[in-house]
Amino acid sequence: MFYNVQSGIYMVPDEFESFNDILGLARYKGIEVIGNIYQNSDLLEETQ
Repeated sequence: MFYNVQSGIYMVPDEFESFNDILGLARYKGIEVIGNIYQNSDLLEETQ
């Protein structure tokens, strides 16, 4: 899957199945994710 995390598109490995894992990946990539991911869906959008 590919996710757009605050203007950056990243391929998420299959083992990253939860939003928490994706947030962890975003932090690992140096992206500051602000707010509740469940309430701010614009921060994380699945892309084709």
